[in-house]
Amino acid sequence: MTKPKAKKAQPTFFLYPHSLGDETKKRLAELLGNDDYQAILDVEITLSLGTDGAVHLDDIPRPADYVSAFRPISKDAVRLVNALMGLGGYFSEEFTKRGVNQDAIETQLLSLLSVSEAVIGEYKAKPSKGAKKNNALSEVIDRLRGIFWKYYKGLKGQRKSKNGFQSLSEDERSEGEFVKVALLDARIIPQNFNDLPRLIRQSRERQAK
Repeated sequence: MTKPKAKKAQPTFFLYPHSLGDETKKRLAELLGNDDYQAILDVEITLSLGTDGAVHLDDIPRPADYVSAFRPISKDAVRLVNALMGLGGYFSEEFTKRGVNQDAIETQLLSLLSVSEAVIGEYKAKPSKGAKKNNALSEVIDRLRGIFWKYYKGLKGQRKSKNGFQSLSEDERSEGEFVKVALLDARIIPQNFNDLPRLIRQSRERQAK
């Protein structure tokens, strides 16, 4: 059986701002109707969450990974406890001679075993299947939309209705283009990515709650 690859995700991590191309900066400023340098810097910092942070937000350990990580620890703890407890008096004296409390070591190993077995028991019962998360992309979209509306100086429009359908207002279309241009520059999404309108719509719904 192939051993699963170790997860690289960490709960804390460093981000390095993504450097936007000059044409992208120009286009974003046009969409904002605002050439505030801080807006561009905010975009570059936000994009780093999708470039450097994606592995830490999307590829987080699943229940099976916790079981795989703690099972060998549990086995090693059992082996070491049994080895220590099986030492005769002559061998145990070597700990005492060196100022080490063998009983304390055994107690800590038993604690390690207890924690490991508790983790295994908890996560073994949980499912590990399912599609890979897109937490990073969703978070980047939320933040890019926040930046857009924070710095937007263009005209505010109204949605138009026709035959029961509503079309996006001009500023909403600019918002979508702003998000798309930024994501493409950082190569967070491919050029033919068709799911962006849905993700932006979901972002609007989340932030409207």
